[in-house]
Amino acid sequence: MPELVGTPRRTRRRSIAALLAVLAVLSVACDHYAAAEVPETIAAPSLTPAPISLAEPETVSCPAVVTEAGAVVVDTLRLANGTCVPVDVAVVYRCDPSFDPVAVLDIHGDRHRFLGGSFAVPVDAIPAGARALGITTLGRVFDIPDDPRWLFLESAGHYERWMELPPLGDVGETPTVRLIGDSILDGAAETLAARLPEWVLTVDAAIGRSTSGAVSVAEAVAPMAEDLAVIELGVNDQDADVTAANAARIVAAASGARGLIWVTAHGPDPETDAVNRALEAAVATLSQGAIADWDAGAPPEALSSDGVHLTDGSGGAFVEFLAPVLEAWHLTATGRGADRCGAQVSAAA
Repeated sequence: MPELVGTPRRTRRRSIAALLAVLAVLSVACDHYAAAEVPETIAAPSLTPAPISLAEPETVSCPAVVTEAGAVVVDTLRLANGTCVPVDVAVVYRCDPSFDPVAVLDIHGDRHRFLGGSFAVPVDAIPAGARALGITTLGRVFDIPDDPRWLFLESAGHYERWMELPPLGDVGETPTVRLIGDSILDGAAETLAARLPEWVLTVDAAIGRSTSGAVSVAEAVAPMAEDLAVIELGVNDQDADVTAANAARIVAAASGARGLIWVTAHGPDPETDAVNRALEAAVATLSQGAIADWDAGAPPEALSSDGVHLTDGSGGAFVEFLAPVLEAWHLTATGRGADRCGAQVSAAA
């Protein structure tokens, strides 16, 4: 049974078979980009706007390979002169059009995977010192030359940081998760455990908890060694500046986990939007962090009159929102789901 730690009761409560033949066209000889040595420890990149010198080429010589509906879409990176980056060096692909995109970079033979789409976190700018790798149909791709943990995308003035995935093999079939939250998580804890029976869940949730009340909880178990840390906090915060400071400490405490997912706050308080922006900014500083947007996904019909808590005391609607996010991360981390074609793409490269 999943372990439910410190959870008080509450009265209010959320065909890839065609791939190899088609991908044969990807064996194109192109120039490799240079990659620098990786230092042992590097801080999160400073989000100071970086000069963007990669121009859209007049002609495109790198084909984006699209197979039959429901199959793999491989998006090669192209340089400003129209030539392509070899697929074994850098590539973006979708294993199915409905899945989030995956990017793979090869740094000195070390393969790094990133998950975009709903797992990408918005940032204000491409960091200073970032390197433009190439252009895809999604936008311009950037990395940090001396730190392979980071991947950024720029498209039409929108910037985002993709979620770094753990190396294949690091996460097992029975993932461990530490969850810290407020009354929403408190009410949903047992339902979530039943929804993910093979997972090892450690839940610490308290009614009325704010990020201020969670800093000591998170720091007491730092460095978190679980596969995934899930934070569901913010709806009880009243000052976004305070939230920003608290969230930075909580994210730092959770940085030992292989992944972090922070669930946004949903409620009628006018400060909630600013609080969520503060949470987003904090998570953006952690390469393996992502946001689960409960604020956008909360079904109005499942909420009580206060606009925060769920009418269903078991938190069923919240579990139906959160569990698929956790499962999607776990499947991708283990080379399935969004990355189920990763081995074939790698072999074709």
